[in-house]
This record gives sequence, C-alpha cells and structure tokens, in this order.
Amino acid sequence: MIIILVGASGSGKSRLMNFAIRKLDFNLPLWYTTREPREDQSDSVYTFLSPLEFLEKQKDHTIENVNVLYGSLYGTSFPDYKNTNYISIMDVEGAWKAKRKYGKYMKAIFIDCSEEERAYRMLMRGDTQEQVYYRLAEDRSKFRDVFHHTEYKITSGTPQEDNGEFIDILKDVYNE
Repeated sequence: MIIILVGASGSGKSRLMNFAIRKLDFNLPLWYTTREPREDQSDSVYTFLSPLEFLEKQKDHTIENVNVLYGSLYGTSFPDYKNTNYISIMDVEGAWKAKRKYGKYMKAIFIDCSEEERAYRMLMRGDTQEQVYYRLAEDRSKFRDVFHHTEYKITSGTPQEDNGEFIDILKDVYNE
C-alpha cells in the first residue's frame, strides 16, 4: 500500500510522514531530486542529482512519478508496492499520476493548514521571508483543486491531533 501525503508548504506533511515511519512501520520510497539540499538535510532521504543525471534515470525507468516543484525535479520509485507499506509526499499532480498508476494500492491524504500557520512554520524551519511569500503564492493556485485528487483530509492542528486523525484514516484504508 502507498500512502501519499498532499499539502501546501509548511502544512505538516514531513512531520506526519516521520511519525508513520517511526511509529507505524511505514517505509520510504526511493526519492530523487535536482534541488539543493537544505542545511538540515545532510542525512537526507533524497538522492540529490544533477538535472542530466535525473533525466537519465527517468529514461531508464529508475525514477517514476516525476514532477516539477518550485523549479526542481522530483521523482520516486516504489519497489514491491503491493507487499510493502510506503508513505510519501507529493504535490497534487504527483498524487493524481500515482493514483492512475497504482490504483487501489494508493491512497492520498490532504493535509489542510491555514496560511498563517504555514507561514509561521516555514519561518521557524529557516525559510526566508521571500521563500515563504513565493511558496504561499504558488500554493494558492496549486492546491485549489486538491479535493478532486485525494480521498481523505486531515485538518492540521497539534502533532497529537494530526497523528490521531492519521491513524483513524489508516484504520479505514486497511478495512476497505
């Protein structure tokens, strides 16, 4: 099963994903990107590639589910997805493409969070005011139609509330 978390910048996707990995035995897909690593990502789960390296891996189908986000390429690979629980973060388009490819083996969860809270979170993680402004503006248009591409929604609150909502959704998913 593949669980995809979809949400605007700063909505809490990474925190929720890390909870699922640490406490619920989920696995990460193989992730690739052409963006520069953040300062706090020296031990990142991403494989950072040049644009040329990325395109070569896409051509040989090592990288799937390719999307462009904030000017960088992102891609994933889900080996043995029918027998492994994966969790990943994607934008709306990536979730839509993954749903078409993986069908019943993939569920998307939208993480909803106020713009004010997201701006605060981005600033606290070290984004500049310019980056925050840019991401908020981009996200307003990117997440307009999110409800058409996700089956579930979490309204971001405290970490404990988000974790509880997530567990409730997983119970529903695995009881289908």
